[in-house]
Amino acid sequence: MAFSLGTSSSDAISLNPKYDYKESNEKIEDNIRVIENYYAYKWGDYKRFEFKVDYIVGSDAAIVNSWWESNTELLFFVTSEEITDTYSVMLRGDLMPLGSYNKTFDEYYSGNIELEGY
Repeated sequence: MAFSLGTSSSDAISLNPKYDYKESNEKIEDNIRVIENYYAYKWGDYKRFEFKVDYIVGSDAAIVNSWWESNTELLFFVTSEEITDTYSVMLRGDLMPLGSYNKTFDEYYSGNIELEGY
């Protein structure tokens, strides 16, 4: 499988997730319990992706970090054989996605990528 992230397919940056790649569907809902009833109100849902990456070139890391800082709307491309799934996402999380160097390499970055659909 191949993964890339960008504002379009022409400027997408290739990412190689480590073994901890997670994909999930999240639900936005409110639950109310009263004496004899239970009410669940679903307001929406969205896709969530979370994974670690390393050995990202410094220029690509700067671009990804700028997308995170400016809350840029992005496209996440997941290609399996001949099929490419495209998701509309934003970088989420409290910490800069690619904020640390790889050990012994000061030209490559590593970090956690957290993406949520919008």
